[in-house]
Amino acid sequence: LLETRICHDIQHDGDDKNECAGDVTGQPIKKGDSDYIWMAFMAPNGSDAQPVIVQLELNGAVRWVRNISVSGGLRTRTWLKHTFDKSGAWKLKISLDTGTSVTPLGTMDLNVQE
Repeated sequence: LLETRICHDIQHDGDDKNECAGDVTGQPIKKGDSDYIWMAFMAPNGSDAQPVIVQLELNGAVRWVRNISVSGGLRTRTWLKHTFDKSGAWKLKISLDTGTSVTPLGTMDLNVQE
């Protein structure tokens, strides 16, 4: 995992295609907003797709989990859309699922406000 951002949108064309648009990383998120969890990965070219778990917790309880596959490439970008329906201190966790264990790749604290 190279980078994680929270974005209002994703660029769909031009030189910045597949990049984060409207970066709100580190800023409060408004309750009810649908934002993107944008991630950039680097994996060796030709490697098998790697299973990654993206999880959101609120007050220590898991509220949302998605599984994605990350293919090899110099810089692979992917994103997931989520609506933050409750205010509070959220935690984003991104992990690699090795099949026999889970290896943490990164975490991010998110503040969702009314």
